[in-house]
Amino acid sequence: MPTNNVGPRSSVCLLGVFPEQCQCQDLELDCDGTKLREIPSVPANVTMMSLQRNHLEKLKANTFVKLQNLRKLYLQHNRIQDVSPDAFRGLYNLTRLYMSHNRISVLMPGVFRDLHKLEWLILENNNIHQMSPLTFSGLHSLVLLVMLNNSLIKLDDICQEMPRLNWLDLEGNLIETIGNVSFHSCHMLTVLVLQRNRIRHIHDQAFSVLRKLGEL
Repeated sequence: MPTNNVGPRSSVCLLGVFPEQCQCQDLELDCDGTKLREIPSVPANVTMMSLQRNHLEKLKANTFVKLQNLRKLYLQHNRIQDVSPDAFRGLYNLTRLYMSHNRISVLMPGVFRDLHKLEWLILENNNIHQMSPLTFSGLHSLVLLVMLNNSLIKLDDICQEMPRLNWLDLEGNLIETIGNVSFHSCHMLTVLVLQRNRIRHIHDQAFSVLRKLGEL
């Protein structure tokens, strides 16, 4: 998977008031491992928020709606199982969203519809078994989708709403069939990972549109 390079930062907090259990640097907020059960109220100018290793169980509607400057959101290693279709409303400038190592089983159509600038979506190690192409509606800028170790059984034109998708990791799911439309809209895909599935049938034309594919 591509690396996430972090440049030099100052040690000054520019957020003003922020939750006392969190650490602040520049416009970035680190609330890792602070036993949070709810998403905290934070200043609207925050650009990065890390909430890893907490006790979050739900992402409610409009949770982040005021955080329109947020560019990176880290939610790994929580207990999230309920994601409202309106959970990510207003995150128009988000480029990175990490939700790995949670308990998510269903992602509703349109849940990411405001994330027009999102480039990376990391969903590995959940229990996602239900989604449709419209689940990814709005993700016009997405280049990396990682769904390693979930419970997906079938793929229905997965790239339909993600025309720029370049890297798709589906390793460790329950996929049995690769149909002729599974990757029908994946014209920009260069990396496709399908190891550790239960694939029994691959349509003759399943990969015919993947002209740029360099790794399978």
